[in-house]
Amino acid sequence: MFRVLGDNRELYKSKVMLAGQTPEKVDVEPEGIKTLVLMVGEDGNGISYDHADWADAKIVYTGQRPKPCPWPRNQR
Repeated sequence: MFRVLGDNRELYKSKVMLAGQTPEKVDVEPEGIKTLVLMVGEDGNGISYDHADWADAKIVYTGQRPKPCPWPRNQR
């Protein structure tokens, strides 16, 4: 399951994805967001055989370049 969080708010959540399925397009508007998190979680049956790929993920911005930061622990 793929999730996009912005300032502790869920902006996107996918269904459980299985091998061979058509990828989903994710398009969120992060304007004004201070902390953006791309997250992958398991589907409730453990992490064995779980794999994830954000493929060609891009963050398009204008102005000051975004800075990576440590994992924000309060967004679990």
